[in-house]
Amino acid sequence: NMDYNVQYMEDYLELKANANNYTNLRGYLSANTYRHGEDGMGSGNWCRLTADKIGSFPATGYAMATILAMELGDDVTVAIVEASYPGSTIKTWIDADRYIAKYGNDADVQKYKNYLAFFEANGRCPTSKNDLSTFTDKWTLSMCYDAILAPLKGYKVKAVVWDQGSGDLSRYASYAELYALMQETFNETLGTED
Repeated sequence: NMDYNVQYMEDYLELKANANNYTNLRGYLSANTYRHGEDGMGSGNWCRLTADKIGSFPATGYAMATILAMELGDDVTVAIVEASYPGSTIKTWIDADRYIAKYGNDADVQKYKNYLAFFEANGRCPTSKNDLSTFTDKWTLSMCYDAILAPLKGYKVKAVVWDQGSGDLSRYASYAELYALMQETFNETLGTED
């Protein structure tokens, strides 16, 4: 989930020089409001990960994909779906129904209901600073799940790299429990295993 891209890596020039050797790497770079204006989450494009494209992909995902590409050979396509939203909290990646089943109707559920009401009234997700100013917490329960993960349901995913920054630092006491709930969400949605 961290937005630390390949272009910031110490060995970026070496990675860029070797990128075209991986003919079986594909990537989906999702647009998000911090990177691409008002395009919104969940929109983006597939591309072959050539030297001119790798810089904007998450470093951890790219490193994992190159290792898989070497091990699997040219006969297997390795795809990276970049699904980061810098600063997001773990609750945004958990399916709301799963969260509600575990925790009931708490304050985060009410924020989620407000978020859905905004969507229904405006026909879009709240994306601009003006939209988000109506929420006390811009990181609404299930927001990233709804926009980024749910559309991938039904595709077979072999692995997920979770690389989160400090978005949940103030909620460290509940992180392990929420991580387990997020992992259940990922496993069910993406067909992965522990």
